[in-house]
Amino acid sequence: MIWKYSIVVEGSGIRVESEDESMIGFFANRVLWASDTKAAISKAEALILDDWTHGSYRDMNTGSIPTLRVESVISLSFFWSFFTRSQKKGYVFYPDRDS
Repeated sequence: MIWKYSIVVEGSGIRVESEDESMIGFFANRVLWASDTKAAISKAEALILDDWTHGSYRDMNTGSIPTLRVESVISLSFFWSFFTRSQKKGYVFYPDRDS
């Protein structure tokens, strides 16, 4: 059986310059279908790493390929899986407070 999961991942080790400061990490939420928790985590990590190695963030990143850490995994109920769209893009960045 396939379930819908919400996976929150933190990425660190990047460096993306914004107008005012350097961003050194991010949080990303990926909502996707998978057969189990392990498969959901693998899919979420693969989507994120693809953005940073082949996708739109590759050229903006002057740091490393992000180190990923899973913050949470939630198996969505039927109600929430029906009303929650899959999410495969988007990041919330946090700055380098030491610079």
